[in-house]
Amino acid sequence: MKKDKQSMTSIPGLALLGLLATGVIGIWHTFASFNALGLIAAAISFGILAIVSFM
Repeated sequence: MKKDKQSMTSIPGLALLGLLATGVIGIWHTFASFNALGLIAAAISFGILAIVSFM
């Protein structure tokens, strides 16, 4: 008998959670240090999150 391969659904979920955390921390970093680098990281993170979630 052939064994069915189980899909790993936890890895994409962890990646999405990491993107969400990066976005929130990026926004917090922007307001804490008045540096736009955190805002750029948050925009990229939320953009990737939106693209992957709605595909």
